[in-house]
Amino acid sequence: MFTIVAGTRPEIIKLAPVYFELKNKDLKPCWIHSGQHNSDTYRFFDITPDEFLRLDRKSNSLSELTSSILAKFDESAIFKSSKNIIVHGDTTTALCAALFAYYNKKNVFHVESGLRTYQEEPFPEEKNRELIARLTCMNFAPTEVAKNNLIKEGIPANKILVTGNTIVDSTLYAKSKFSNLTQHKKRTVIVTAHRRENWGEGIKNICKSLNMIGESHAEIEIIFPVHPNPELKKTINQEIVSKNITLCEPLDYGEMLEKINQSWLVITDSGGIQEECVTLQKPVLVLRNTTERNEVITLGAGKLVGTDVTLICSTFNKLWNDSKLYSSMKLPLDKNPYGDGKAADKIVEYLNNFCNLNF
Repeated sequence: MFTIVAGTRPEIIKLAPVYFELKNKDLKPCWIHSGQHNSDTYRFFDITPDEFLRLDRKSNSLSELTSSILAKFDESAIFKSSKNIIVHGDTTTALCAALFAYYNKKNVFHVESGLRTYQEEPFPEEKNRELIARLTCMNFAPTEVAKNNLIKEGIPANKILVTGNTIVDSTLYAKSKFSNLTQHKKRTVIVTAHRRENWGEGIKNICKSLNMIGESHAEIEIIFPVHPNPELKKTINQEIVSKNITLCEPLDYGEMLEKINQSWLVITDSGGIQEECVTLQKPVLVLRNTTERNEVITLGAGKLVGTDVTLICSTFNKLWNDSKLYSSMKLPLDKNPYGDGKAADKIVEYLNNFCNLNF
């Protein structure tokens, strides 16, 4: 009755609660994995997609990725027979699924709709989500800010529903599984960096900043799971020299969340991790010049530092030396702008009513 299409780790994390709630309501969801990223995260949620699409990628070209995914959708019996398609966020998978569904006159439902920077960054995600909003019959906006963004763009209010963000649902589910591990003896800092706009000089500046922080603070441990992209791995392995920095392979979803939960600070250019940090009450420095998660910044739970070496280091040192400033960045749970963990309930309630009206 509903087919979920996902291809990246964030999509899996944020659509898992919707999938489980659809099953609870006996709405018989199917799940297609596009193959954009690997599918290790499914194990954490004990989800087995109904169909895995295998992409034969020869480069990092976005046009090649887009054409490959669209072609694979055209071969998918499940996709072609489905009337209702659920996509998430701003990935190439989400854009391709929405476009293919539109071409074939299917209903598209967009989870986490309305996030905007109104700049070219993040590239290409900013344009992806703008385009998806035009192809969607219902936009599930995580916040009032996201809803207002859509309305400013001319999306009718009756095609927008504010639900909260499903990442809170997933984070709370994962937190219930955390083990009672002994806390680190040192203050731990978790770092991730993978954004396409930070490739090149940006990632070199990030590494330089981390080296400076590591060398000037012997009492911290910096854990840096490195994105599998070969170009990023090569640069990071070459640039990181501080002995206080541990480079490692990407952590699975549960382990990564547990590391964040035990950490003192998170430094990242990831969108989803910003939301997870708010939910786990962990201050976050955002390695971007702008963010579509504006609530993180306006409510004081995070600070934008971009890839400016001086700004990264000075902001880190301010938090290190000012316990009141640090504590002010830990939002009370009832102030979480992304909701209370019931976003999937609201989404599926709408989808269930949609079924009753249209079948």
